[in-house]
Amino acid sequence: MADSKRDEKGLIPANAKDTTQKESDQRAKYTKTFTRLHLFIAPTIAFVVYALMSKFIPGQAELFKQKFEFINKYQLQYMYFAFYIFMIPRIYAMINSNATRAPCRLDRPDQHIYKIQAKKTNKQFADAPYVLMDNEGVNGVFNRAQRAAFWLDENLTQMCCLCILTAPVFGPVILILSLLHAYGAIKFVQLYTSEFNARRKVLIMALLPMFIMFGMVSVIAIKSTLPQMFSFLD
Repeated sequence: MADSKRDEKGLIPANAKDTTQKESDQRAKYTKTFTRLHLFIAPTIAFVVYALMSKFIPGQAELFKQKFEFINKYQLQYMYFAFYIFMIPRIYAMINSNATRAPCRLDRPDQHIYKIQAKKTNKQFADAPYVLMDNEGVNGVFNRAQRAAFWLDENLTQMCCLCILTAPVFGPVILILSLLHAYGAIKFVQLYTSEFNARRKVLIMALLPMFIMFGMVSVIAIKSTLPQMFSFLD
């Protein structure tokens, strides 16, 4: 963020757009967004992929049936349900961190606010601006490059788990989704490094494969537990 858009403390001005929202309002907004995405949109897309593969790839419906029977026979569906449960705390943490950002008026890509801890009588330090990330010039380029790398690290474990869980069932589709994620992630790193807001253009390309695979986990868990569901596709 340019210095001209900061207040005397280095934060977004109090009267700026999206900074007057209460934490409770932000929490409700992000809870609605993440709930709709993970419980409805992602599983729906995964089901559509499953239906298309079953209908249009010769022999795929029978292959799906064999895979789901194998998962059910050896009680592997509980692994998929467990992963879904493991993701709930992470989703909550994302809701929690996003909800608290607007009220404190910290702009992205900053993740923390640092303050000099001094007595109020020491005006020179007690009223000093907060210590924030330099987001301009070559320093800003470096800091955003680091933040982009951290973002990939934060999502790497989840992406690997999703690939391991879904590839045995959905096969080559996971390879396609992985290639799409890899391309989107590389473009994300490049654009984030060059200019902060530019990252939004390709962020969905990096995230969408992950959401689809997350939905696939739910489809596998349900279908292997209740074989009768979606039986019209068999």
